[in-house]
Amino acid sequence: MQPTQESSPSIDIMYLVQDALKSIARFRYGEFDGKKIFKRPIYCSEDPCSNSRIIAFHGELDVGIKIGPEFNTWERVFYQIAHEVIHLLNPVLAPTGGIISASSLDEGVAVKFAEEMYSKYIAEYKELPFGDSPIGMNTKYWSAYKVAAKIPDQVLRAIRVDAGGFPFASDSKTILTHAAEFISVDEAEFIVSNFQ
Repeated sequence: MQPTQESSPSIDIMYLVQDALKSIARFRYGEFDGKKIFKRPIYCSEDPCSNSRIIAFHGELDVGIKIGPEFNTWERVFYQIAHEVIHLLNPVLAPTGGIISASSLDEGVAVKFAEEMYSKYIAEYKELPFGDSPIGMNTKYWSAYKVAAKIPDQVLRAIRVDAGGFPFASDSKTILTHAAEFISVDEAEFIVSNFQ
């Protein structure tokens, strides 16, 4: 059964993968911010955007993961869920017609987490298709990952507490208070810049 099929056991697997990855993210980085999280990722094939992202349900009272239609294998879905679970820690939604305002740290940690989870649980069985991972590609995701990957998880957790969430990390001095032994001043300034 393909992950794109909206029927059991596909739905059950989506629920279990998201729940397991949320548990690992909570252990590493702390509690989710209190919004109700939809119990499983969903596909939005009618959506003009092909990327996966966080979406709002029920007038933004609930948030959840939307998987882009091109991610149609279980391996690719796993990577997408792992990435988006980090954004669920402190969900930031784009205003209607606008762009999301979040620090590059939020994307860097999301890529770090997705890469580590994929390497630990999936890579032995299946290589990630080219293009799903930004590692080694000349993108802002790769740049953000390179900085976030240098910072240990317990330090990232402390930064998240001080900033009120990864998306809100906007002060390089706060970052350096925790991570000066791991990253440079220039890297701290980059990681607090708006990702968009």
